Amino acid sequence: MKTHSIKFNFIMNALLTLSSVIFPIITFPYISRVLGVRGSGDVAAALSTVSYFTMFASLGVPTYGIRACARVRDDKAKLSQTVQELLIINAVTTAVIYMIFFGCLAVVPKFNGQKVRTLRKMKKLSQAMLAEQGDTSERYIRDLERGQKRNPSAPAVCSLSRTLGLAAIDELMGITEEDYGE
Repeated sequence: MKTHSIKFNFIMNALLTLSSVIFPIITFPYISRVLGVRGSGDVAAALSTVSYFTMFASLGVPTYGIRACARVRDDKAKLSQTVQELLIINAVTTAVIYMIFFGCLAVVPKFNGQKVRTLRKMKKLSQAMLAEQGDTSERYIRDLERGQKRNPSAPAVCSLSRTLGLAAIDELMGITEEDYGE
């Protein structure tokens, strides 16, 4: 295995640090212009939510890993086994936490409202246009998108499904054909 000099490592580390500073300076104005204020806020909210779940997934594993590896650092076989065990622990906790995360995406009304807003924007409809075409009020659409309307009424779901497309609204709201009573 080839070892690099300190000078080479310094240059590579400096390039990495510079790129982590320069890349956001270049991309942030473009992304802000494309997403707009609301889109940037939605991205920031999503990133913070995902970062909390990621933090819980790795909670304590790095600290425990350092301590456990330090205990067996001289025995390569035990060190290899310890690293494998740490990877398994990390993989299992990550899988469990992300199952909880995806469950929250399906259950938490605020996340469902984001889906309705996204579908409405894909159809290039304003809240007022969707309310008019879907035989509901603009306030009802606004509350649904904000997650304040937890259980939308069946007539509203039927009219919105005709406006937005039946399969899409059923998938978003978790509604089956039995719920329509037909």
